Amino acid sequence: MNDLPSPSDAEGPALFEGFADRIRDGALIGWARRVGSLEPVTVHLHLHGERVASVLADRYRDDLEAAGKGQGRHGFEIRLPDGRLPDGRLDGLRVAIAGAGDLPMSAPLRCAIDDLSTAAAADPAVGTAAVWLDLSEFLFYLRTHKTLSGIQRVQCEIVRIVAGATSSRVRFCMTPPEGGEYVEVPTAVVGRLVDRLTGNAPVPLADWSAYVGMIADPARRAKAAIAPGQMLFVLGAFWVFPHTPALLAVLRGRGVHIGVCVYDLIPLYHPEYCDPGMVGGFLSAFSTVSQVADLILTISHHTAADVERFYRRIGQPPKTIRPVPLAHELANGSAAAPGAAAGPSPLLRLIGGPFVLCVGTIEIRKNHGYLLAIWQELLRRHGPEAVPKLVLAGRRGWRVEGFYDALETTRSLDRHVLLIDDADDADLEALYRGCLFTVFPSLYEGWGLPVGESLMHGKLCITSRSSAMPEAGGEFAAYLDPRDQADGLRTIEAFLFDDARRARMEEAIRTRFVPRRWSEVVNGVFSEIQAYLAGCRDGGERPPPVSLKPGAVVRLRRLDRLNGFDDMVRRPPFLRLICAQGWHPSDGAGAWMDGPNALLSFGLDTAGRPAPARLRVHLHVFRPAWARDAAVTVTSACGASATTVLEDDETMLSLDCAPVAMGGPPAVRIAIALDRLGAPPSPETRRLGLLAKTVAVADADDALQRLDVVEKLLFLMRP
Repeated sequence: MNDLPSPSDAEGPALFEGFADRIRDGALIGWARRVGSLEPVTVHLHLHGERVASVLADRYRDDLEAAGKGQGRHGFEIRLPDGRLPDGRLDGLRVAIAGAGDLPMSAPLRCAIDDLSTAAAADPAVGTAAVWLDLSEFLFYLRTHKTLSGIQRVQCEIVRIVAGATSSRVRFCMTPPEGGEYVEVPTAVVGRLVDRLTGNAPVPLADWSAYVGMIADPARRAKAAIAPGQMLFVLGAFWVFPHTPALLAVLRGRGVHIGVCVYDLIPLYHPEYCDPGMVGGFLSAFSTVSQVADLILTISHHTAADVERFYRRIGQPPKTIRPVPLAHELANGSAAAPGAAAGPSPLLRLIGGPFVLCVGTIEIRKNHGYLLAIWQELLRRHGPEAVPKLVLAGRRGWRVEGFYDALETTRSLDRHVLLIDDADDADLEALYRGCLFTVFPSLYEGWGLPVGESLMHGKLCITSRSSAMPEAGGEFAAYLDPRDQADGLRTIEAFLFDDARRARMEEAIRTRFVPRRWSEVVNGVFSEIQAYLAGCRDGGERPPPVSLKPGAVVRLRRLDRLNGFDDMVRRPPFLRLICAQGWHPSDGAGAWMDGPNALLSFGLDTAGRPAPARLRVHLHVFRPAWARDAAVTVTSACGASATTVLEDDETMLSLDCAPVAMGGPPAVRIAIALDRLGAPPSPETRRLGLLAKTVAVADADDALQRLDVVEKLLFLMRP
């Protein structure tokens, strides 16, 4: 996206100035004014030569006032017809100041319209998709970042190859952060986006964010036609959006196969390496996704073993889990052959001498403090003239305040430790080629991209002998104990001062190392998906993702904090998936119906014994004030039905029913229908039916079990 100039580079008509900045939520946003005047001007919107709207540019914008544009009251918003961009070329849309002339379009707006117009012509909906790739988290990330690391880099390389293919069997979709159904993102748009990522270094972050915001605006997207028998595959971080697991469960109930990529389970097994605020969200999301996913792909054999261990711990048979190891390439196959000479680089000249490189986000798990202590000891032993510099390339992450304090206290070890927090792909390329070798002493990794990238550039990587890093490095890396500083010092010191030893390792890399390409990763991913789908019957009803034992009593409220694995096993969040369709996400009290109709669904866990012939299902509900004397009907899939008039604030709805077959073992499905819907008091804007607080199931012919369930429910219902 290196064709984006700064808005200040463009010139408006004489005596007038302004810009059409961006399109957001179905409106074109910009500013316009007459220089030297505080009176608002009129702005016209033209589509294909026809004026379709006019507004006064009189909205206040603090950025305009800060820039000295009058008193800042020169902004405007013009609603687009149908909230959409015009089809066709860029000249289909014009914005003009009345009596003056056209307003220039900002570079992000021009780029977005160009890309979307190209997509309209190049990406017709031809063919039937077999796989939908969910890019929600990837697009959300790109709104605030211009460079990639970790999960986002993996997604980018896979998406780049998929978008460049000609098959219409793979398509892209997304949901907005606040929730909602999936919408399609045209393949051509995705392809142009990842292409622009390569050259966006000089682009201001604000311009890049505006461009991505327009590309990823769901208001201009058609609903994704995800059909039964197809697969929705979540390629990125499934835990970022709280609504994702429930949305996947709904699609699965409609016959859609669900696939997810699991990069690691660090928040589950090692929460001490994570930001405390994200651990609970990850545990809740993974607990739920683990029940919804039909196919789980992992980025290493080590992570696959971690996922299998999780299922054993919760007492469930593992799902279909397949490892697809990642690549050794840096990006877009950009690394040349191992051992190629480094070209001139301003960054290398700035470093000014031999250096050792460590690539990775500066966070507690990456163990940068370990390296700082080792470099301090190296300087003490050998002196600053003999010790190469240590270059740390990565943006700041979490829980590293102590590390940065140490850098400041030691003055970065007399400038022997350098931080580069905004390295793009070209910078990384130069750093890999110019370094003596790399170090990566991470405490835990799902794979370890910097290990393979180092080898791809013909450079030795000294990395940890823990988790998945030996898979990435194989025999071509050297290994240390990331918890033993003395071991790390011995290993690094040996390769720093023994040139022949380092040369032997580089020779082995040059002659015997066979790098894994991103194209191989993509082939592996889709081979596993195709193999899974080939063994499935198309469409059809799917069994519920959650099974209950007769006698179970389940509270449907959201758990705001999960502190670890034991907490998740004791209070499994996935039980909320009983609320199958027609529900808002759970809150601290329970789950609200999203409108007058909703479904409950769960399988029966009978431990191998025959299912009871009759079940008694109880649902503890709270009714809002407007629903007094409303009637609610609960109907089982077996045909049993009961209607209750809601007189009290809290009511126990009960129904005797028979289990039914729902694409698998015996299950229960109950429809809830409220005979009217009222408006909730302000500031609530959601459609709210009843609040479901607890659900319970008992063998109707087991009197003791029924009594035990009722006692538990009465205990939960007490004031």
